Amino acid sequence: MEFSIKDIATIVSIIITAIVTFFTTKHNLKDYIRDRIDEINKDLSHLKVENERLKGQITLQKQISDMLSGRVFDKIEDIEKKINKN
Repeated sequence: MEFSIKDIATIVSIIITAIVTFFTTKHNLKDYIRDRIDEINKDLSHLKVENERLKGQITLQKQISDMLSGRVFDKIEDIEKKINKN
């Protein structure tokens, strides 16, 4: 089984092409993954800030709601007293 120089050159070129393709793809995947991780971390930090802002709003709304409900109950008691007097 003899191989000519042309056959050996073809086999070597296929092997070299496979190796170059492998390392190029590996490098491109690393870049893509790194970029996606950076994007995800950026989005995560924005979501954390938004979450804290919304927590503050919810706390404020709860305080306002509690304050208003207390006033409404006081007014209801005053109205009941006025109704009972009449």
